Amino acid sequence: MEIAHDEVQQNIQIFSDCTGIPVTVYDQSFKVILRTLPHKNLCCASTRPQADSGCRTAPSFAAQNAYSLGEPYIYSCDCGFIFLCVALLTPNGQFSGCQIAGPIRMEPLSQDLIATVLSQNPNCSCAAYSQLMLALQQMPENTPAQIESLSKLFYNNVTSLCRDTAAYERNRDLFRVQNEIGENIFKYKTLQAPQAAASTQAGEPAQLIALLFDGHTTEAFALLEYILQRHLSVEDGSFERIKLGLLKLYMDLCRAILEKNRLFQNNITIDFPLVKHLSDIQNVHELFAWSHDMLKQLQTQVSATLYDGYSDWIVRAMQYIQTHYMEKLTLQALARTLHVHASYLSKLFKKDVGMNFTDYLNAVRIEQSIRLLSTTDKTLLEIASAVGFEDQSYFTKIFRKVMGETPKKYRTRLTGEVPQSDFI
Repeated sequence: MEIAHDEVQQNIQIFSDCTGIPVTVYDQSFKVILRTLPHKNLCCASTRPQADSGCRTAPSFAAQNAYSLGEPYIYSCDCGFIFLCVALLTPNGQFSGCQIAGPIRMEPLSQDLIATVLSQNPNCSCAAYSQLMLALQQMPENTPAQIESLSKLFYNNVTSLCRDTAAYERNRDLFRVQNEIGENIFKYKTLQAPQAAASTQAGEPAQLIALLFDGHTTEAFALLEYILQRHLSVEDGSFERIKLGLLKLYMDLCRAILEKNRLFQNNITIDFPLVKHLSDIQNVHELFAWSHDMLKQLQTQVSATLYDGYSDWIVRAMQYIQTHYMEKLTLQALARTLHVHASYLSKLFKKDVGMNFTDYLNAVRIEQSIRLLSTTDKTLLEIASAVGFEDQSYFTKIFRKVMGETPKKYRTRLTGEVPQSDFI
């Protein structure tokens, strides 16, 4: 959308004059280029938000969703205020920025709301505090129906400057078609399997794997997109929480494969580069691509479990490791348990698995450590001990070798939290 700044400024000013709602215009790199009513915009009236605040990431996340939808995207910030986002598109459909209207209040002005706003601005000065209180008092309370009407009005205001709205219509139609296909396939699957319709979200990983085992690839990918769309809508713009949810889904899918057919659990290994790539993703399109790659990889592994079995000794060895990885386990001890010569077992590992016993044991332990790093607040020392490493330094060394970074950096990048010491 290549429109003169003065024309855009006049347009957004008309919207703000009529509604009393501030508008901020971002370019494609999410740099603010225009805004109205800064005195009513809490993001301007307050000090800079905390580094881990959703205020820093919400505009880009909302714009990506608005771009995909071809419609306004409504989201809430960490304080509970509502924002409306409309993507700006070029005539050929390329993203060129966005306009965001807000904040809009949908809940009564209360001490809890004020406390929440102040908690996002802990270094607020007296002058900024007064400006915050004035902005809050002047902000009217809106009903959900009013916000829906405001979103339509805002969308029409933004697109009124477009010479051609075909790009928006294409995105909107594409999203609706994809959504309808996904819903229809999902409904079809649940009708074919009544027990699945009654299951909860916790049973979805098992449903996905069952579809893969039964060869229903199309339905499996439709269910995956359904799950991802739900994550996008539930997490309200917290990109890191969405990625954390997808990582948990990946772990649950690996576990579901083992539960589906435990005889072949040795075939299922976590793709560490895939996990590492997830932490680097910055937009919704890459998330969908990553999800598809993840399921394709699992599909390949499922096929391997069905047609490419290992030798009986290796199957038994891997089954034992999967349940005893947290213990002090050696090749000699494992060989004695299986009643096989250690040197022969070592050769079988290299021949069948493509790695030696120690590397496989460490890979299993790192898999389990990733699960603990992403789902618990245990210290690195506690995790190292829980997965079978005798000390934290060796655990860190192996983790860096496998993942390309230390467990401390991995957790920090995944959760966005800054550890207080090397033992966290």
